[in-house]
Formats: sequence, structure tokens, C-alpha cells
Amino acid sequence: MQTTRIQFIQNLFTFLEGRTYLCVKYLLDAPEELPQKSDLDILVSPDLIDQVSAFCQRQLQVCNIKTEVCGERHTLYLYFWDGGFLKIDLLTCFQWKGLIYFDAEKCFEFQQMQGNVQTYHCLHLLEHVFLYYFLNGSGVPARYIAYFKHLPSSHGSVLLPYLEQVYEVELNDFSDLEQFDDGIRQQLIAKISVRPENSRLQVIRRQLKQWTDRALHRLRSSGSIITFSGVDGAGKTTILSDLGKILAEERHEKEKVIRHRPGILPILSAWKMGKQAAYYYHASRMPRQGTNQSKLSSLLRFAYYYTDYIIGQWWIQLRYCALGYTVIYDRYYFDFIVDPRRSNLVLPQHLTTSLYRLLLPPKLNFFLYASPSSILSRKQELDQATIVQLTKNYRKLFDNLQTLQPCCAYQSIENEQKANSLQQILQWYNLKIA
Repeated sequence: MQTTRIQFIQNLFTFLEGRTYLCVKYLLDAPEELPQKSDLDILVSPDLIDQVSAFCQRQLQVCNIKTEVCGERHTLYLYFWDGGFLKIDLLTCFQWKGLIYFDAEKCFEFQQMQGNVQTYHCLHLLEHVFLYYFLNGSGVPARYIAYFKHLPSSHGSVLLPYLEQVYEVELNDFSDLEQFDDGIRQQLIAKISVRPENSRLQVIRRQLKQWTDRALHRLRSSGSIITFSGVDGAGKTTILSDLGKILAEERHEKEKVIRHRPGILPILSAWKMGKQAAYYYHASRMPRQGTNQSKLSSLLRFAYYYTDYIIGQWWIQLRYCALGYTVIYDRYYFDFIVDPRRSNLVLPQHLTTSLYRLLLPPKLNFFLYASPSSILSRKQELDQATIVQLTKNYRKLFDNLQTLQPCCAYQSIENEQKANSLQQILQWYNLKIA
């Protein structure tokens, strides 16, 4: 099935036809083959940046756009209605730590078509990836080495001699480029630094702009909080793991997973048993097996945990959200409202519900549920009647909170098919968090 991401990429390159651009580090036969984890890097004339941004704004597939400017790089983060994502880097020059390391005009002069995409000559592709990866402290990735090795001999025979002549390096084979050599890196920096466009004043000016842009972006951007709730066996752990990988590997976002509460205050039993012993003790216990019936004891223990939420929420905001992290809670305060017995507490629901109003509401909250038969096939920790009742109570709570706090999302998702669940979660993420 063709995703909106693929449709958008096709439309983008149709829009770019006849305009001044080059797709850089490009190896594909068609742009819609772009891997899910890859970004688009496009060299453009400065006047094209606003045109591309306006084009993106007009696309019906896009529900949210974030922009970031860093020096001569303009980045567009595109969030699609179906949960998809694409990052586009619009470059007006090739810059590394204030140094212009590669001639953009030369690339435009010798451009070529690869399918329906404008890109540069394979000679300049080799030169660019060699400079880019070695300056950034790594060898050239294997996919580029394989590409160069499979070029016709008429092309391949001139590529390495060109690098050797221009950059005064010794290369016996394309495979030599896979191994990073810091000596070569220092040699490249010295050679690039003496170019006329890299005078000391110009480099300082570019660096100052980069630092200023990064500082302004950090001040303007902030992270968010997502919570996941559900009875044991609803599939939270798997969904959280997959969501974390998508955010980190595909969207290059920082994420932090927190279990149940901020954790500023340790588990109560840690005061007696020690933190590590208490962790293993609770991890080995089945949920809802406690025998506590004392309301006084429950209120005192709840007051301790609630204090952790009240104080800890500000620590989470400063430590993670202010630095752009997406904080993911594996279980949240809602357990105290719907299922206090899971924490071995006996609490009146009206009390825990009322006190929730004093907490900063997370922007995105999910309750994952499944049929009792599905849950019991995963875990045999609860009986069918308990699963049915808890699911009913959680869904009722989320419906009520959605009415009371429409600025946030409280969504109940049936988690029978993991792919469908993840897509719904990413759709809400793109709408509310992006």
C-alpha cells in the first residue's frame, strides 16, 4: 500500500522539476524507494527554501510541520495524518563547523538526472561522502562503497585517482574508505582551512550563527509527556519498546521511559531493603496480590507517592521536557484512580480523581486494552471478570477526562494488532505532540 509519505515524496520531486536543486548523497533509482529511517538532503538555491516550505504547507497529507534553522541548513520535520514522518534538510552550501568544505557551484555545474531526480555526478558524490564522513569522524558507509564498486569501469577508474590528486591521500581500493583514519581527517581540515572562503573571520561568523540558531531552537522547542495505561497483559511493554525505536531511529528524537511515577522518592520498601533489592522484590511479585486493608496505611502511603508526583513533575519538566525529550510513562497516576489495589492500597476513588487535577496533565494518554482471551493468552495474572471490570473503568475514566480536558488526548486503543495500534498512536502523536 502506498503511504502518504511516498505520495508526498513523489509530489515534492514533481514540484522541483525545472528548479535549481540537487539531491545529495543519493543512490536510489526512484525517490519513493527512500528507506523509512532515511532523510532527504537537498542542495537548493537560497530563494527555493521558502518555495519548498510553502509547498509543504499546502500538502493535505501533512498535519504538522516543525522547522529548524542552523547556519545555512534549513530543516523541515513533516508529520503526516497517517502517522508517517519525513525529515528534509535544505542546504545552501556544504558547511562543517563554520568551514565550507565542498564547492556547491561545482555540483550544480555537473549535475545529472537519476530517474526523475536531479543529483550530482558520481565523481562529486564520492568527493562529498569522503569529506562528509571523514570530517565527522567515521569511514564511508558500506552502501556507498558497494555503489562505487558497481559503477562501469570507465567511471570507477577515474574516481580514486581524482581523490588522491586533489586531497593527497593514498588509496588502493574503494574499501580503504570504509576505515576511518584520523591522520587523513587532520590533513583534510588543514587543506580546507586555507581556502579563501574559509578566512578566520568568515569561519567565526558562520560558527556564531550556528551557535545562535541552536540556542534559539532549544529555547523555542520543548518535549512532551505520553502515558500508557492498561491491565497486565494488554501489550504495553511491546508497544512502548516499538514506539521508542521509532522515535529514536526513524525520527532521531530523544526519549526517556519512566515507570509509573517520576521516581524522585524511592519505593517505600527501599528504605528498608535498599533500592536494588526492593526493585527485584517488586519485579518478582504478581500484581494485586497484596493483603493490605488498612485505610490509614493506604492514605499515608498514597500521600508519599502523591508527593513524588507533585515534586517530580517539575523535575521531569526541567530535566527532560525542557531539553526536548519525549517522556514516556509505562503506567501513570491513573492506576491510583482505577486500580489502587495493584499498589496494595485501599483508596476512595473520588479522592484520587480530585487530586489528579493538581497535576500537570500529560498531553497524550493512551489506555491499551484487548479481549480477555487475548490478555490471558499473554499473561495469566488476572481472571476474566477482573479484566472486564478494569477495562470498563479505565475507558470510562478516559472518556470523562477527555471531556474535562479537551486540550489533551485521552484515547482508548484496542491492542489486538500491534501494527494498527502503533499507527493510531503515531497519528495522535503527529497531531498533538508534533
